[in-house]
Amino acid sequence: MALPAHLLDRFPPELRKNALLRTADSLERAVEARFPLDSLLGELLGQGGIVELAQKGGRALGTSLALRACAEAQKESLAFSREPSLCGFVDTEGSLYAPGVLGHEVRLDRLLVARPRPEALAKTALRMAEARIFSVLVIDIVGSLKEPLELYQNSWVRLVRRLAHTIEGSNTLILLLTDSSTRAAVPLPTHERLELSRVGSREILARRTRSRRGVIGASLRLELPSPRGEELLAS
Repeated sequence: MALPAHLLDRFPPELRKNALLRTADSLERAVEARFPLDSLLGELLGQGGIVELAQKGGRALGTSLALRACAEAQKESLAFSREPSLCGFVDTEGSLYAPGVLGHEVRLDRLLVARPRPEALAKTALRMAEARIFSVLVIDIVGSLKEPLELYQNSWVRLVRRLAHTIEGSNTLILLLTDSSTRAAVPLPTHERLELSRVGSREILARRTRSRRGVIGASLRLELPSPRGEELLAS
């Protein structure tokens, strides 16, 4: 919605030109931009820390982005090492399959997959983080909770804080896969949170609801590369 001309005339010309002055109903559209997926992954890998990938109704998009992050980390590590870096994936439901992982260009022999019972997920994730050998550690909690997340809120908040303390001072990136449709009384204390949704066959909309540097509420249209395997991108 445009401001009336008589109100705009009260502001200096430098604010009026180039649409620098606008009403708030245009802000969400203003911060949405197309963004190469590899650029976002490079930013997250460079910062490390804990990032929540929340997708409504499942884990497919979060899993796909997590595997892309593993592939990117392995590729970057070859600049200073003969072997690609080691990544970890805590997968209680056995949702990973070799063809899908290969389709995202992840080296199978450099991906350590743990499949604990749901009740042992937190302990397993913490032990893997304490090893400090992973460039990327993915923790899938979507299928591990048999009750609403709020019933477990205190324990998950404590786990995230312990994970953050464990990897402090390292470049490890922990990706926490969650279901955005599960309402939590208190947000998990991650460094960043991205809400994921599909907007096209080759695009994902990632909305930042927690960020260390970016604009809160900023929406990024991520352009997906064409993987060799598509099954993990199916909605």
